[in-house]
Amino acid sequence: MRDNQALFWEYDWNRVAEGQKVAANRDVESYIGTTFSGNSMEELADQLCDKYSLTVPELDLENISVKRWEVQIDVSNDRMRYFSGDGPHHRPGTAIDVRIPFSGDKDMFKIKPNTWTTSIPRGRVEGNSVVFTISGTKLAAPIWSKSRSKPRSTEGLLN
Repeated sequence: MRDNQALFWEYDWNRVAEGQKVAANRDVESYIGTTFSGNSMEELADQLCDKYSLTVPELDLENISVKRWEVQIDVSNDRMRYFSGDGPHHRPGTAIDVRIPFSGDKDMFKIKPNTWTTSIPRGRVEGNSVVFTISGTKLAAPIWSKSRSKPRSTEGLLN
C-alpha cells in the first residue's frame, strides 16, 4: 500500500503562473526574426497557448472505482491500547482505495492555490487517476453522501 501525499501543496500558484509567462516571453524573443517570417501572428499565438496553457484536471465521476483489501495496521501509537512489550504491534484491518479518473494536466494536483485551508487533501496521482486510501481496524461505518441526509449502502461499491 502506497502512502498518501499532500495534494495541492508542492508548488506555489503565483510562481507557476509567473514562470509560464517568463518562459513564453523568452520564446517570443527567440522567434523574432526567425519564425515570424514563416508564420502568422495567429499561428504563433496558438503555438504558444498550446505550449504554455495549464489544463485544470476534470474528474470523471461516472467511473469512480473502489477497492477494498485486508491489511495489517500498526497500532503501536494508539493511546487507547495497552501493550506489555515493545512494538510494533499490528492488528488486522481494512484498506480502501477510491480511484477517480481525470483528464487534464496531472501536475496541477501539485500546485497550491492562492487561498487554502489547513485541511490539506491527501492522496496520490497514478497515471490519469487520483487515488485516496483510507485504512483502519474498524472501517464498518456507512458511507455518507453530501447530497443525502441518510447513510447510503456500501453494498456493490467494494470489490
